[in-house]
Formats: sequence, C-alpha cells, structure tokens
Amino acid sequence: MVLLPLGLVVGLLAGLTGLGGAIIALPVMLWLGWNLAEAVPIVLSGTLVAALCSLLVLWRRVYVRYRLALVMAAASIPGVVF
Repeated sequence: MVLLPLGLVVGLLAGLTGLGGAIIALPVMLWLGWNLAEAVPIVLSGTLVAALCSLLVLWRRVYVRYRLALVMAAASIPGVVF
C-alpha cells in the first residue's frame, strides 16, 4: 500500500525536476528498507514500461530514427556484455 503514494510522489518530483523517476525512486525505496536486489528490478521494470510507451507514441508519429537507434544499440551492447 506504500507503493501507490510513493509512485505519485516520485512521478510528481520527476515531472517537476525533469529527472528520471528511477533516480528518485531507488534511493527512496532503499531508505524505506527495501534491499538493493528487490528495488533495482522494480525500478528498471518501471523504466522499461515508460520507454516502451514513449517508443510507441514516437513510432506512431513516424519520429523513430532507426539508424541512430542501431548505432546507439551497437555502442551500448559491449558495455552491457563486458
């Protein structure tokens, strides 16, 4: 029951400051007593949902730059693997 008000506060702060919600949510969850192994997947799943929603909106507006996306993916994959 704590997560709903936490989500509202994090969303409000993220909207007001322009920061991503994860940078606010993760420290708050750790402060509330969650351990890192529990908090990180929850924060990342929220980030994934937000990214997919943004992708869908931009894809419908024909604003997805596929070449740039492929270049960024190719540049980031080695950092994830190694």
